[in-house]
Amino acid sequence: RYCRPAKSGPERSGSKPLSRELRKGATMDEIKGIARVKFHPGKVEEWKRLSKEAMEIVRTRDSGTLQYEIFFNEDESEAVVFERYRDADAAIEHFSNISHLMEPIMATASVTGEVLGTPNAKMKEQLGKGGPKLFTPWMALQDQKLAQED
Repeated sequence: RYCRPAKSGPERSGSKPLSRELRKGATMDEIKGIARVKFHPGKVEEWKRLSKEAMEIVRTRDSGTLQYEIFFNEDESEAVVFERYRDADAAIEHFSNISHLMEPIMATASVTGEVLGTPNAKMKEQLGKGGPKLFTPWMALQDQKLAQED
């Protein structure tokens, strides 16, 4: 209905476990990413061009990307990229597929962000190299209509 039990361990200390099984819709295995982008002067068009390349890769090569959206503020000086992956392996696949674009993208903007979910060991290792901040699941509510079907 809502969530499956969270893993226990040091990273869960002080937290109450998630309580119920997710049967439909999003699961706690999903990895979500939020990238916050502040463009360097004169670089937004280059960032857009590179982002179009990334989007084409997402459409044609990624097998587990569920959502990949880009939002701009009013004057296009900043953007937010929202990403959802089936699981940690799908997120790793995505970043492997677009890895050749990362250096040129990072030359166009300052980027910070968060990863939301439970990474596997390989993803945890990659995040430990100074990547985005990691937030692990604590509680979730899915579509209440789906929950009421039971």
